[in-house]
Amino acid sequence: MVSIAILGCDNNAFYLASHLLYYNYNPQGHPDNNNKILLVGHQDPFHDLDCSEKIVFKTFDGLEIDIPRDQVNYTTDAKKVVDFNPDFVLVTLKGTRTIEVLKDMVNLDGKTVIVSMQEGILNSDIISVVLPNTKIIEGLILQKITSSQNCHFIQGSSDGVIILQSTPESLKLQQIFHQSELFVRLCTNLKNVMYGQLILKLGNALVYLSGLSYDEYIKDKSWRRIHAYCQWEAFEVFKCHGIEPVSAMNSSLPLQMIPYLLMSPDWILKPVLDNIFKQESMKLGINLMSQDFKDFNLENKLEIDDLQGEIVRLGGSGGLPTVYNNGVLRLVKLVEIVMREVKHDWNIGIDAIEVLAYVENGIVPKVLLNN
Repeated sequence: MVSIAILGCDNNAFYLASHLLYYNYNPQGHPDNNNKILLVGHQDPFHDLDCSEKIVFKTFDGLEIDIPRDQVNYTTDAKKVVDFNPDFVLVTLKGTRTIEVLKDMVNLDGKTVIVSMQEGILNSDIISVVLPNTKIIEGLILQKITSSQNCHFIQGSSDGVIILQSTPESLKLQQIFHQSELFVRLCTNLKNVMYGQLILKLGNALVYLSGLSYDEYIKDKSWRRIHAYCQWEAFEVFKCHGIEPVSAMNSSLPLQMIPYLLMSPDWILKPVLDNIFKQESMKLGINLMSQDFKDFNLENKLEIDDLQGEIVRLGGSGGLPTVYNNGVLRLVKLVEIVMREVKHDWNIGIDAIEVLAYVENGIVPKVLLNN
């Protein structure tokens, strides 16, 4: 038996919790599945849980997992994790909140294993600042999980996977996950996989700023041009730093070809979209995870510092220009300022030509000046 605290209450956290809890009470050939699970997060989702009286998770193949409320142990106080004394702490919360939350858990330093299942490249470094003596395992959850109503979650594809940095501790966690039907792949070069994911997410902010649907966005050559230039800059700074990004998915198209494809004529682009990128998470390199977009509102920030911000950081340390990534980064920051001033979520699209004018010449889009 092991004790596992899940730090965060997003869709990924409930994906992990629903499987671990369900197979605790329905071991199905694994009688040693008697693990202690604690969810840790803010009040809103737990209020929803109390109202709905259960977690419902529907897998891609149609299996419905129901976990009654009385089987779910949760707290909104991170300090209580210390008393829980977990063997593993699975972290799925946004990187911007990591230090704030972990400061309440400093008494666990050196007494647990932290598994950072956040996508930010520097999250493990941030954790080590607060917990310098603690073993940290990096990981990725590559799943499309959506929520349809209070504490009802749906797995959107069958090809998702959890990837963990290969360590002796990872082997133990992999076994626990497998017994709960959570499939894990161990990886010796996880940083390169994370940088591959970063490449695939450089279009996220652009899609949101455009106010367009994916299909509308990808038909616009100007948006595709900005997207491609962001990726080309990323590949240049990666080359400078000896980083070799790799795809986590079994894609038949090398990552390095994606910006060229974005710049290609529609008659080349469309067949590739129709025949190669049928997986939702691989639509032309745009990793359209719903959480990124839900978080870009008045109360939360898009984690742009982990996306374009990381390319700008690497470019600065290597003396390389990152005009397009820096421009997108500054524009998102500007939109966040406007949202705070008008006290309203961002719901206005910016034209790609205006974005290009801002990135290349510093001309602020009119819609931002009007606000």
